[in-house]
Amino acid sequence: MNRRDLIVGSMLATVECGCGGGAIHPDSGLSVVRKINEFLLLLISTSLLGPPPVARAIAMVTTAMFDAYACYDPVACGTRYGSSLRQPVSRRTLSATVTAIVHAAMHTLIYLFPHNEADIRSMVTNLGENPDELLIGSSSPHLIGYRVAIAIITQRTADGSNAANGFVDTSSYEPVNRSETIVDPARWQPIRDVNGQEQSFTCPHWGNVLPFALTGGSILRPRSIPDFGSATYMAQMNDLLRMMETLDDRKKSIAEYWADGPRSVRPPGHWLLLAMEAARTRALTLRDEIVLYFAVGNAMLDASIACWDSKRHFDSSRPITAIRFLYKGKSVPSYAGPTEGIVWADGSLWKPYQSTKFITPPFPEYTSGHSTFSGAGATVLRKLLNSDDFGMRVKITKGSSSLEHQMPRSDIELHYPTFTSAEIQAGLSRRYGGIHFEAADVEGRLCGQEVGSRVITKVIQFATGTLDTRSISLK
Repeated sequence: MNRRDLIVGSMLATVECGCGGGAIHPDSGLSVVRKINEFLLLLISTSLLGPPPVARAIAMVTTAMFDAYACYDPVACGTRYGSSLRQPVSRRTLSATVTAIVHAAMHTLIYLFPHNEADIRSMVTNLGENPDELLIGSSSPHLIGYRVAIAIITQRTADGSNAANGFVDTSSYEPVNRSETIVDPARWQPIRDVNGQEQSFTCPHWGNVLPFALTGGSILRPRSIPDFGSATYMAQMNDLLRMMETLDDRKKSIAEYWADGPRSVRPPGHWLLLAMEAARTRALTLRDEIVLYFAVGNAMLDASIACWDSKRHFDSSRPITAIRFLYKGKSVPSYAGPTEGIVWADGSLWKPYQSTKFITPPFPEYTSGHSTFSGAGATVLRKLLNSDDFGMRVKITKGSSSLEHQMPRSDIELHYPTFTSAEIQAGLSRRYGGIHFEAADVEGRLCGQEVGSRVITKVIQFATGTLDTRSISLK
């Protein structure tokens, strides 16, 4: 059995049921890794980061934890130091490994969320570690955690994201249309929000960000997009309107569950949550779980880069622009708000089934971010766990909707027997919600699946020591 078989084979298990999992042995280290992930997602949910910066943050933290772990593994190589920090067998204790992981995560989190430094340090203390431990001695696990974190931070400081300036655009993007003026209905139109502020394209430069496994943001770009107003385009638009007309409580719940708008964990964080749920139902080792999150995190990063390259390149209009332009003067099914739900209205006033505070995302339509993230996340989970079995169940309680009063009218259970079912439904949810057309969903998932496959290949090379980066210059 080769090293790749060892890592994949050790992840074999069967999902039993639901969202719950077995107890974690207090000395396993798994609880620490999961608590760090949970804290990361809490910080994300209280921030104003858009999906691409969220993907970057998850990739950085999960990579820092993997690189710290690799220093105590017999074969794994870190992404920045390779095997040069590998500790001798006598120092490869669980205690030292966990300390290095925690300190690597701490320094990375402080870089990502500097305003939450006090909270981050408190989290470290609650994990039983000293956030102020002196960094002395070359073999100190605190120093090892610090060193791998700084190497990752240094790399990402110059990754093209413009993080130092709040991820402000560096590509000189200017929308063709404005909120009150449509010059080209095929192109993206910024919409005014509930406060009257015109949208600004979130991270139009993101296709130029340094990827993990891709050779560039455009490498997986679709060749074309359905022409605006063509028979194919109109068929997709009519399909979306039929979906709006036939939305029932279950479909509305699906649209709302997967929305992941502002003040949430965003789609990349949602897939980290799903990875954690999958891990809870399987007897994974610390190594398995570290590698799993490392793969999911970097799949989210590369998915964001590939997807945002397409959004910037095609600059396509959202359904809200296209329907209002093409169906002006015609009656169409439209969302009228929490008290009225779906009604028939003039096409020029059409609204998707979304929060009135966040009526449509602030970036172009093609391809779907939800679909790309989901294709990447599901592919990583399927392949690394060597099974499509999932078994997660989500209960939507009666009357819990924030979009429509008294909806759903009874409890609804969303069941995801496989990762593939979750992937498909995540993409479909955006069509239920009036955010995407079919082509953006399908092409996004195909792109995400390829991203996931490429990320897995590279992750396994790092995890099995067949890709050693000792010769890489830390810039």
